[in-house]
Amino acid sequence: PASLDLDNSFQIASVCFLGTSNCSSNTDYNKGDDDMSIDTAKQCLNEGFIRNNCNSVQEPDGICPYNSAYVKGCKCKTGLITCPNGQVGVGDECGGQYASCQCAPSLISCPSNKNGSGASCGGRYESCICKNEYQYTSSNCTSPRSVSGANCDGKYTDCVCPTGVKVGEYGCKEYYLSPCGSVCKEAYTDNCHNRSDNRHPTYGCMKKWSDCDKYCEVPYTDNCHNQTAAISSCPANANCYSFSDCASKIQSWSCKSGYTQSGNGCVPTCAPGGSSTCSGQTSSCSSSQVQTSSCKDCSGITHYSCRTRTCNDGGYYTYKPFGDNCTTVNYSGLKCYTNNCWCTPSDGYPEGHNCYQIQSYSSCSGNKVSSNPKDSNCKYGETIYWCCSR
Repeated sequence: PASLDLDNSFQIASVCFLGTSNCSSNTDYNKGDDDMSIDTAKQCLNEGFIRNNCNSVQEPDGICPYNSAYVKGCKCKTGLITCPNGQVGVGDECGGQYASCQCAPSLISCPSNKNGSGASCGGRYESCICKNEYQYTSSNCTSPRSVSGANCDGKYTDCVCPTGVKVGEYGCKEYYLSPCGSVCKEAYTDNCHNRSDNRHPTYGCMKKWSDCDKYCEVPYTDNCHNQTAAISSCPANANCYSFSDCASKIQSWSCKSGYTQSGNGCVPTCAPGGSSTCSGQTSSCSSSQVQTSSCKDCSGITHYSCRTRTCNDGGYYTYKPFGDNCTTVNYSGLKCYTNNCWCTPSDGYPEGHNCYQIQSYSSCSGNKVSSNPKDSNCKYGETIYWCCSR
């Protein structure tokens, strides 16, 4: 029957059985239509279930009775683990837990000069820091020291003083500051720090120190080293004048009155016929002398040159001219010999034979030559042979 007007009649409920799509307008108690199938997915969704999207480490928490593909939710499986620092989970995750863990790929291996820091896994670390022996930087190793040794990220194992320079025989001029106060920064190159400069302000230096070339050991006391003497010494009978700054050198000179310059000397101004070079005794030669020359000096005084008389001056011989026996004479107090000489029997000839002297055998032609040359009486020491008639 048709539905009544609701305003004027009672409402009559219509029952629609499960499995129908939309209830038909039929009000009887038939099944509604001929399709009695159920949409389980929609039914599960209608009842608050969701499509099962649990991952590998989850399991369903409440399965829809109409369709097991729908669940109320997912829950973590038992036996899952939380990965420690330095490790990451392998595969799916549930509530921060995983079925297994592996070393984080961000971990690094530390070199031999560093220690690992932070999380670690399998000998690798979150970060690496230099070992404790790498403790010096430019901040804590300041001048005059400098960093040295092995390097690790700008840190070094040593902080050392500079090598410095070799201190020679003159000592160290400047040392480095503490803590390197025993290291020489600059050595003396000479001994001037122990020497005084004795240079004369006007005349200069005669000799410098052997170990300090810029300072003077022995000064000049005058200016003689810059002055040239007109003459080495003052001549006799001359007036000489020294340099004002060098008393030992003669600047100029002139002969005194009555003397005339001759070369580097002063000679008397000569009278006519006189000679400034005239010399000798002023007295005549004695009887035992022979006059060799005479001259007049500048004053007109006669000078004589004499020598001692000899036998030759009287025509005699100082030595026996030949033979062993010669006549002797006294000449001016001298024992002299004449050429009246003869051989003696000791020569192998009768006394009085006529003998004469020769100087070689070959000159004694036809006569007998004495076998006893008379060397001792020969003037000048010649070897003299005697040749006597037979």
